[in-house]
Amino acid sequence: MGRKRIQDGDLKKAGIIVALLALVITAGFFIISNWENIRYATSGGEGNVDVEPVIRDLKRYTYKGKEYVENRNVKTYLIMGSDMYDDSEGSRADAQFLVVINDAAQTWRILMLDRDSMVEMETFNKDGKSLGTTTAQLTLAHLFGDWEFGTKNTVNTVSKLLWDQKIDGYFDMNMAAIPVLNDAVGGVPVKITTDFSAIDPTLVMGETITLKGKQAETFVRSRHGVDTGTNDDRMARQETYMKALVKKVNSLSSNEVLDIYDKLMSNSVTNMGSKDFADLAEKSGRYHQLDDLKIKGEHVVNNNFMEYHLDEDSLTEVILELFYS
Repeated sequence: MGRKRIQDGDLKKAGIIVALLALVITAGFFIISNWENIRYATSGGEGNVDVEPVIRDLKRYTYKGKEYVENRNVKTYLIMGSDMYDDSEGSRADAQFLVVINDAAQTWRILMLDRDSMVEMETFNKDGKSLGTTTAQLTLAHLFGDWEFGTKNTVNTVSKLLWDQKIDGYFDMNMAAIPVLNDAVGGVPVKITTDFSAIDPTLVMGETITLKGKQAETFVRSRHGVDTGTNDDRMARQETYMKALVKKVNSLSSNEVLDIYDKLMSNSVTNMGSKDFADLAEKSGRYHQLDDLKIKGEHVVNNNFMEYHLDEDSLTEVILELFYS
């Protein structure tokens, strides 16, 4: 598993890398960590979660009278934010988005993936034996096995959803990284415009506070009992925090950034090394960023659990736009 320390030759790029990771982490701060119970109806079978490249002829697809051909000039990176792993309960990846780089067009964009998307996934028992496939919320693909096993199963599930699109790299950060990153930069100053008195009275409304430790996690993750209780209010706080965090990161020395990089890697599972991060950061800065994409669908409450039923036409159109010409 690649928890690779940054190479000395990439030291000058470390600031870019950590700035990118700061954006990655804060983009995942909308995680809702409520645990859910679900019964699986599965069929038996053997399987594994190895992430293997697939070499095949270019795929073709006809949609609404037009023929589309697979575009192999794209690279994809799945970024996840997961709950702390627990030996008895596993963990869930509730924040997931796919960074898609088009080297030919020199563009990049993000496909946001709803944690509650109902998708087909492989399930496993405690011994790692496949129990077959089921349809369940995307976040639950991370539930099986240990942290690394769950990460790979999530990668495979997203790949399958996107017509077996190859995932070139993945990066899974657990939420322990929020206070770690926050304190590694010396704390992040924000103005408190929300009444947090019911949750954390140290976050005094109207004051500018340098967030420390768990304060940062409270600030970016809290929803119930804060503001109107909506995700929109929480996302506004996350944007405020992200801007302040990136500003702090950009003010650090190379050695300080290098130390943060190592701390982040200790809270992550990834198959990406320092060169991969540096290349991704360089291209995201040089290439033109297109608007984010999201697969349309409908939120439905089923047995007190939220399900996001994907619109098949929207799924097709997103896949064709991202991965076909």
